[in-house]
Amino acid sequence: MAVGSVCLQSDDEAEVVTNSDVFSSGTEKPQQAEYSQGSNIYYYDGYDCCGYDQNGYDCDGYDMNGFNKRGFDRDGFYIDGCCFDGEGYDKNGFNEDGFNREGESLSDILLKFFDLNVVD
Repeated sequence: MAVGSVCLQSDDEAEVVTNSDVFSSGTEKPQQAEYSQGSNIYYYDGYDCCGYDQNGYDCDGYDMNGFNKRGFDRDGFYIDGCCFDGEGYDKNGFNEDGFNREGESLSDILLKFFDLNVVD
């Protein structure tokens, strides 16, 4: 059974070439495909959607560690995971000054939480 999934971000046509082999047990090896998109050639190994181009990036623009050329991971955060996304917020949703998108600090949130849960 040939695997024909190829992930493309644009409407570009992709030329897919597949080859398969059979293990000695009779089960089919994962399909392998090579296809070109512009000047890049991507590989599909049967597990990874489309492998990596000659610059080390997959079809979605991420390297094997999950980071794009701008240093952001798939969630939009920088490589070290401790810094801020393009809007200036860390993974916990707080900016450099310690406030979330609603302008609340962590202490504001905790005080509000405890005020709501205080038993008289």
